[in-house]
Amino acid sequence: MISIRKAHHIGIGVKDLKVAAEWYQKVLGFVEKSSFQDPSSQLKIAYYHAQGFEIEFFVHPKTVAQGSERSQLGPSLKYQGLLHLAFEVEDVDATWEQLQALGLELESPPTSNSDLGVRYCFVRDPDGNLIEFLTPLSA
Repeated sequence: MISIRKAHHIGIGVKDLKVAAEWYQKVLGFVEKSSFQDPSSQLKIAYYHAQGFEIEFFVHPKTVAQGSERSQLGPSLKYQGLLHLAFEVEDVDATWEQLQALGLELESPPTSNSDLGVRYCFVRDPDGNLIEFLTPLSA
């Protein structure tokens, strides 16, 4: 078994780094750590971090968006691969109110799932990626 120290980062392909970075800064408090541009492939990579976690953004001039079914919360669950990024928050209902006030693309309002032991909600980032906020249910 491999001994993992901690989760380090997730990679997300985006259409526009400026738009994505502004959203993740405004909504989640991520700040730029480093960036790199590969002149031969025109691929730009930028690391942003918050609360000990990093997001690695990939921007390519020939980026391709997800298909519409894959971007819908329900139908997307039948696909293999990464489906969403989740953040634990103190109070998912208060977080939902903040997300509404920010005028974000809201996907699914706060919902409790006692089988999973969480209350959660979903929003979308500027590229349509699902972002989950969750609060563990009290025992």
